[in-house]
Amino acid sequence: MSTPGGFDAPPPGYVSYEAAVRPGPAPALTPLRLMMIVSLLVAAVAEVGNTVVLALRSWRVGNLLDGQAAGMSLQPLLTTARWLNWIIIASVVVNLVGVVTWSGRLSDRAVELGNVAVKPTMARWGWVIPIGQWWLPFTELRKVATGRGDDGRAVARWQTVYIVRSAIGLTGYAIGKLPAKLSDLHGALIVHAARHGALAVCAVLLAVAMARGTARLGALVGGV
Repeated sequence: MSTPGGFDAPPPGYVSYEAAVRPGPAPALTPLRLMMIVSLLVAAVAEVGNTVVLALRSWRVGNLLDGQAAGMSLQPLLTTARWLNWIIIASVVVNLVGVVTWSGRLSDRAVELGNVAVKPTMARWGWVIPIGQWWLPFTELRKVATGRGDDGRAVARWQTVYIVRSAIGLTGYAIGKLPAKLSDLHGALIVHAARHGALAVCAVLLAVAMARGTARLGALVGGV
């Protein structure tokens, strides 16, 4: 079959490569993606709470050092900090479950579309490999993006914020436990408060990067 200009017309049902790899509309915010994003925002709120609690503890320790001990018990603040830390841990676990599940669905869909370079197993479980989680799952997500004609910038932004937040989290091990001596505790509490404040900011930025990245990648494979 030819066109009026003499060129062969494409067969019925033909889809050009450009049309095939062009991203579709961003998928709706599914319950899974919503869970991933909200869990990070909950962690951010809890980190802000930790920042406030640590700042108050530092202020009270300063008063104790100045001899103003009346009504300066630290126990209520310690209890609050303990609950906030449990909220953060729970939020991280919920987020991890969501990311592993979503990444698996995305990679499976990419393989169905012929993106055979993607490794669905690594796209899922690379997230739980210490340190390796900084690049192993993101490598697979980037393969999905580039395999569908995308530049992968959404993945790069997600990865950058993820690494920064993880690195700040690891500084807690370098700082170590809070000292028992009041004169040393005062400054240490300020350092820890600043750390939790930075983690709160990174959690919000990660939620934004994750929301945009999952929307972009989901659109590339037809909605995930």
